[in-house]
Amino acid sequence: MIVVASGIQVIPDQHRFEKWANFPTERALFFDLIRANVSVPLIIISGARHISEVSRFDLEHYGYPLYEFTSSSLTNPWGK
Repeated sequence: MIVVASGIQVIPDQHRFEKWANFPTERALFFDLIRANVSVPLIIISGARHISEVSRFDLEHYGYPLYEFTSSSLTNPWGK
């Protein structure tokens, strides 16, 4: 298993805050690198949202789902 750390979220693209989706070329390059070079499960840890979140992304032509754990504040989840 490989763990990748990012200061901002990689998978989520729905919110308006800092995220890799604000940089679509770089995000696509990162996903291309995973597809071409990683043959084991990979998880992402991130922060900078002031909420906790678990995201899943099914990356085409990669044998495993990508999971991202955002842990900026595990005691302060978003919503109810």
